[in-house]
Amino acid sequence: MTRGWPWRRLLAGVAWLSALSLALSAWAFAARHAIAVPMADAWDFITTFLEPVATRGFAWTDLFVQRGGVDHSQPLQKLVLYAHWRWADLDFRVEALVGQAFSALALGGLGAAMFHGSRRARTEPQASRSWLVCSVALAVSALALFSMNSSEPLTWSLVSLGWMYVALSFAAWWLWLSPKRVAGWWPAAFLSSFLLVIAFDEAGMVSVLAGALALVATAWGAPRPPVRAAVVVFAGAILGRIVLESVSPSQPVPSPSLLDALRRSVEDGSWTTILEAPLLGALVHRQHWPLFGLDGLPVLRGALTVGIALLHLGFWWFVARRARAEADSSRRLRFAVAVMLFSYGCWAGAVVARIPDFGADYLWQPRYLMFFQLQWAAFALAWAESVLAAPTGSRAAGRMEMAGFIAGVVLLVSQLPLQAAVWATGVHVDRYAQGLAEGMRALAMDPGGPSPSGCPAMLTPCAKAPAERDAIIAFLVERRLSLFSPAFLERHAEFQLPSSCAVELRDWGPKEVIPGEGFNVQPDGQSAFWIAFGAPLSEGVTLRVDGREVAFQRGGEVISFMSDPAMASALEADGLLKFSVRCAGAEVAEAEVRERRS
Repeated sequence: MTRGWPWRRLLAGVAWLSALSLALSAWAFAARHAIAVPMADAWDFITTFLEPVATRGFAWTDLFVQRGGVDHSQPLQKLVLYAHWRWADLDFRVEALVGQAFSALALGGLGAAMFHGSRRARTEPQASRSWLVCSVALAVSALALFSMNSSEPLTWSLVSLGWMYVALSFAAWWLWLSPKRVAGWWPAAFLSSFLLVIAFDEAGMVSVLAGALALVATAWGAPRPPVRAAVVVFAGAILGRIVLESVSPSQPVPSPSLLDALRRSVEDGSWTTILEAPLLGALVHRQHWPLFGLDGLPVLRGALTVGIALLHLGFWWFVARRARAEADSSRRLRFAVAVMLFSYGCWAGAVVARIPDFGADYLWQPRYLMFFQLQWAAFALAWAESVLAAPTGSRAAGRMEMAGFIAGVVLLVSQLPLQAAVWATGVHVDRYAQGLAEGMRALAMDPGGPSPSGCPAMLTPCAKAPAERDAIIAFLVERRLSLFSPAFLERHAEFQLPSSCAVELRDWGPKEVIPGEGFNVQPDGQSAFWIAFGAPLSEGVTLRVDGREVAFQRGGEVISFMSDPAMASALEADGLLKFSVRCAGAEVAEAEVRERRS
């Protein structure tokens, strides 16, 4: 490492630029390719939460409604859903960007822990060295949060919102991981753990356990370990669980035995996946193995997995040594332990909840990467602590510093092929989203009919009973949400209506009617409305009058339809009739007729 401190400042700037480029790349990809239409679990949230709220109004208990026995209440996610329903016509890309904003906040939390105390160095060379080490560690932490090891956390909003859980956990730990602060601010610590559990259910308990155990584990050699602080945090979490259970009781469902599942994984040899997915997968997901030549080299993959496992052993050896030697460990080290325990807890939750039903291979689901990758942030924090806490001039610290720099460069350079590969998948993500949109429009155009063949798996209404399927699509159509909102279509050019739906409304009549008097009287004595367009309407176009679909006759560029008692009653009651022309389920033209009082 160069001795001149200006060079250290320059290299620190490069590290900051690396972190910023990772964050901006992730944000840009999500802004361009995050799927904006409902998919998978979002349809269940629409049915169980949004429809009741839209029908009868909002009640705070709606935030805790669960879809089924294995579901979490997820009130914060429902608040985000409520917000973009009210102000963005149900645009799920908004959710994905909210998730990315929270990932940036999470990086801010890591940065605050990383740089905490780094400016205490008295000389400029010491200060610049501290700044460089923390900057490199921050860049590696950015890799943990913004890596393009998979596109799913960027394109699937349900997964993206998982960053809320991470960021708010970091915020709570910032308070808890200072025993002196907890002692003085115990109501805030109690309340924060209470709210974590309320917001994230069992997942919140993982965060509480990680933070409280980190608090105790890093000070077990102190004369007075911070047990009281841990008790305060646990007490808040227990109360939160009790309150949550009273508001939204858990619904246990029968599940296969975990022991039986583990036994089968040993018998069929898939048990290695339980370790390989969180360790090697956090570095390179198996879908990217061909980029690095790992697909045909199982021995190399095994060596890498073992190497990362040894890093974990080294991490805990360092933590134990520091906890015994220091009466009061730094917040940086406490944060490292909390992040690592948090990652372990998420891995354990996936093992317990998913392996019995889906097998060990399910751990390769890209959505779990965002939690597995947090181990790199923990390693970065611990590395920074090992270098900066060592005595000045320590050769061991110098070797550790150089090793960390080399590892950081390798990790950051490895992102280049991952970035290129994931950006190349953007067009495929867009095509899949368009397939979802085409399926939604097909369902809207043929209520009561069979679901379209080749319906995308994520378009879950296709698999529902016809009445339930048609009801949820009708909810979107009637309220002009998602694909059926003109404002939504203006924001998302990729979902524009087909050219056959291009409609130019030129005129209509009558525009005013007098109650009790006929208009445009037909030979049979009925009154008729007419609408003229710029070209004949294509097949599949429907007409609604005050929300009710009505039949019409075509005559070149003009359509006509008869007035009926329901229209007359609506006109008399409201003084207004609204016509809505729809194509592929979306409104493409509208007109209105007013009552003229004599």
